[in-house]
Amino acid sequence: MTTFFALIFKLFPRRTVAVGVAAWLSLAAFTPVLAQISQREDVTHNSLQVRRAFAPAVEPVVDSVVTVIVGGTQVALGVIVSPDGCILTKASELRGPITVRTRNGPPMPARILGCVLEHDLAMLKIDADGLRPVAFDATGDPPVGQWVATVGPMPTPIAVGVISVGRRSIFAGVVMGVMLDNYDGRGARVATVSPGSGAAAGGMLKDDVIVRIDNAEIKARSDVTAELARKAPGQRLAITVMRDGAEVPLTITVAKRPSPTTRTVRQNRMGGRLSDRRDGFPAVLQHDMVSIEPRDCGSPIVTLDGKVVGLNIARAGRTEVYALPAEILAELIPQLRDGKFPPTTNPSVADPELAGGDRPKSESSEPSTAPSPER
Repeated sequence: MTTFFALIFKLFPRRTVAVGVAAWLSLAAFTPVLAQISQREDVTHNSLQVRRAFAPAVEPVVDSVVTVIVGGTQVALGVIVSPDGCILTKASELRGPITVRTRNGPPMPARILGCVLEHDLAMLKIDADGLRPVAFDATGDPPVGQWVATVGPMPTPIAVGVISVGRRSIFAGVVMGVMLDNYDGRGARVATVSPGSGAAAGGMLKDDVIVRIDNAEIKARSDVTAELARKAPGQRLAITVMRDGAEVPLTITVAKRPSPTTRTVRQNRMGGRLSDRRDGFPAVLQHDMVSIEPRDCGSPIVTLDGKVVGLNIARAGRTEVYALPAEILAELIPQLRDGKFPPTTNPSVADPELAGGDRPKSESSEPSTAPSPER
């Protein structure tokens, strides 16, 4: 037992160990293997020897993982969700003609069936049959401290780690280019419009009152923040404002929030390249599989008993990877197959400059007499 915990402290950050200790019993079957590995001097976090110890957990899912290729380069992974070739992957990496390579087959052209932009999720379709789909475990999110592994197209997991933060929302780094002031009536009143912004280009004026964004009613300025948290840079929003007592429809394109030049951002990048789109998610799980790269997004994560509990969607920081919960994926799969979500006309899928941004701090929704931060 002492050898096991000494190995864990050697392999994982102390914060990870503190979070994962509640789930250590689930590793009992792997303790003899890890004890043998610990005698080697070349053991590192997520070393090949350690990942091989978790191979039995990922074996049932390996044949369901595909490689997504654009322009001859792997841009993501994907997971098969139907025998006839429906595949889930990360939408914002699909910036050209798409090819999919299954584990045991040749590359095949793929088309986009639909995109759920708020989740950065796309469903691809290849002409195939007899494929092995995954079954997402929609019975509930894995608890904080649960050990999980990322499945790639090979028998050895890409990475192992623990769920470090439970389900939460990640605010989007987008702005319209307005400041909102305190307003006693229904809606959110515009205090200023920034020259050259999407709001200015769309015809928004000072003292306009925003009452609707797409299909969502805006009752207060905090509702604007909530709606922008669901949007991706480059999206065109149908906005209704009250002006001189009449409703005026506008189309506003939201832009990427200017990147902060903070010490935190520099530290996050020290761990390797981050995903272009890594914010604006309404619901994600966070884990600490630090060896995940942006091109590994779209891969499934499984528990040690083989349950598929999520889909990696963004490498967000040095020790932060976001995954879409299985419950959400299970709900979206039939909707994507039925055509509820169109392929997309969102520039964020076609323009890498509009595909994401550094995450801002979440903005307060508490009432204030001062103009709000720029939105």
